[in-house]
Amino acid sequence: MKTEKWIVTRSTLLTIINKHLKIDDLVEWIPEKKALLFNGGGRYTGENAIEAWRQLNKLNEIGQTIMKPYVEPATIGETDGQKTSLLNVMPTMGMLVATERFLVEKGETFSISPVNKKQEYFMEKFGPHFNESNIPEMTSMADTDIAKVNKWILSQGFDIQLRRPGEFAVAAVMKLLLTWMSKGEKTKIGQTHNFNGYKGAALKSGYTVYMDKLIHKYFVLKIECRNGDTAYFSMWDTALETDSELFVAINRLKDIWKKQYSDKVSFPCIKFDKKEELSWLIGMKVNSDTYIAECKAQTKLDIDEEGAKIETINAAVMVKGSSSETHHIINKPFLFWVERKGHSVPMFAALLCRDTWVKL
Repeated sequence: MKTEKWIVTRSTLLTIINKHLKIDDLVEWIPEKKALLFNGGGRYTGENAIEAWRQLNKLNEIGQTIMKPYVEPATIGETDGQKTSLLNVMPTMGMLVATERFLVEKGETFSISPVNKKQEYFMEKFGPHFNESNIPEMTSMADTDIAKVNKWILSQGFDIQLRRPGEFAVAAVMKLLLTWMSKGEKTKIGQTHNFNGYKGAALKSGYTVYMDKLIHKYFVLKIECRNGDTAYFSMWDTALETDSELFVAINRLKDIWKKQYSDKVSFPCIKFDKKEELSWLIGMKVNSDTYIAECKAQTKLDIDEEGAKIETINAAVMVKGSSSETHHIINKPFLFWVERKGHSVPMFAALLCRDTWVKL
């Protein structure tokens, strides 16, 4: 039997492991990941191992843990399959707050009803903090004329456009300009004999480095900004595929507060412009008969030796009616017939099985 290595996050699983497996059965304990590395098959054939695996899978199914094959981290210059992911929370909250304001001004109620697991997670984690989107850097617009909202989006420097007709449209923009407390200098990152490297920034002051290998194997860089905000950087090996995974990762690194001496720190310069369809928000009800029918986002990010510029927008179309869609699908052999008014005999009839279906 081929043995696969799995990484199981969440230190709470130690209770299950210690209860059902002997400690010497573990392949490896990875302190910086707070994780257990063990074999998914092989010698684990006893009843205790089976029960432990069953409970781990049960937790995984209900979203209390993450189980996936362990992949050795890639070194610089290698392709590790990771893709940039964003925690698109603040503009989403701003958009929903603008929706509430618009509905209340019209004399209508505002009450969010999630219709999927991701919406439920979003409301559970961030619903109590919607008021935090009331910041000077956040502006919004809502109007029954979707063309006006689209024109406003363009005026804010974004090029996404809402296409679906609806009751009204809403958009929220956050523009955040960060200037490092101490200006850095230009440098290069990852340069080798056959690779020119990346544009980078180097700082010699105005920052702090923290390290705790029991939590994370890489250092955490903290840079103070002139507006009072704080920016953090830390390397990360594995892909973060969802907002919730990214949020959990950030919270985990907040526990690292052991200062490290540093003469200089360098990081890559960043420049990207990402547009995305926020399909997970589709169907969210904002009152009893109004729901999100279309939702788009665009994020622009620039990071260099002087600071960071973040510009992000969420825009949505709200539609009256039910957010649930009834879709009847014929996916088994079916009867097909044609009738004509005044005739008692069908013009044509057949039972159509898969041998007649057109293949792709």
